[in-house]
Amino acid sequence: MTALSPRDRTQARALRPFLRLPRVVAAAVSRAAPVVVDGQRLSDATRLALGLQKITPGAPEAMRAPVDRARRDYRRLIEIMEEPAPQLPKVEDRLIPGVGGPISVRVYWPTLAEPSLPITVYYHGGGYVLGDLETHDALCRRVCRRAGCIVVAVDYRLAPENPFPAAVDDALAAFLWVVQRAERLGGDPRRVAVAGDSAGAALATVVCHLARDRELPRPHVQALFYPCVDSLAETRSRELFATGYGLDAEAIAWSLGQYLRPAEADDPRASPLRWPRHDDLPPLILRTAGFDPLRDEAEAYAEVLAAAGVHVDLHRHTSLTHGFVQMSFDPVARAAVDELCDRLSSAFAW
Repeated sequence: MTALSPRDRTQARALRPFLRLPRVVAAAVSRAAPVVVDGQRLSDATRLALGLQKITPGAPEAMRAPVDRARRDYRRLIEIMEEPAPQLPKVEDRLIPGVGGPISVRVYWPTLAEPSLPITVYYHGGGYVLGDLETHDALCRRVCRRAGCIVVAVDYRLAPENPFPAAVDDALAAFLWVVQRAERLGGDPRRVAVAGDSAGAALATVVCHLARDRELPRPHVQALFYPCVDSLAETRSRELFATGYGLDAEAIAWSLGQYLRPAEADDPRASPLRWPRHDDLPPLILRTAGFDPLRDEAEAYAEVLAAAGVHVDLHRHTSLTHGFVQMSFDPVARAAVDELCDRLSSAFAW
């Protein structure tokens, strides 16, 4: 994990109030020159965040810098955008066995009074290069509390130190470990979901495919925020939002270049939209963002699964951008995360 220096942390805390201006101020700025693309209007608070990113040292280049610096800058950006994490009765770090060595996981419990709780295995985003247990700690705490499930966050190996398919191997190993030890964790092995955002969402759905193909225990449901499901995608949303909305075309190319060799880009484990079959998969809860270059490929993935007979619950949050799960300063983004958590909670009864 790449820790923030005291200077970085101080700078992040100094910038946080600018994202928490009264709603009337943000709305006034937006009314003066609203951002409307593809018939969608950008959230007032998210618009302020995009402006702040442009003036935050390192932020615009975060996914073009040397890897160590990119990871530090990403951590600093999350420090600015995230609200304080909710307290939980128990949080514990563990090491579990993996193909390439021990994998760090963090386990969150919503209560210690109920047996056989549902479990969600969560894979963080970050383009397979950035992110760790700390960058997604606040999010995992919110999922745990709101959905009423145990959450196991997975610190899978990152590129370029560990290129494809290291992250896939760790993702599957962690899921199987959770299923095998669910009862010891206080959970129900029949109700283990997989979830994630961006690259982590892709890993979650790849676990579903691999579990089916290899006749392994399967996730109960998959809950995905804006997954990257086609490393070779050439979609309208990738053109519309190629620059100016947080995740851009250059950042996508940089991340995939760290993770994959060119010949691996069409491997279904890197591009699950290209899997030979999409039937007989767990139910899919998928949330996309209107101002996201990955929007169209993610929604195409939902259509393909639905056509194959998989139960699909798809919704687009039209006013948000890629990465909204970590923009809890924005009431619209916060409500979007809560909405998926509520759907996930309901899905455990399916």
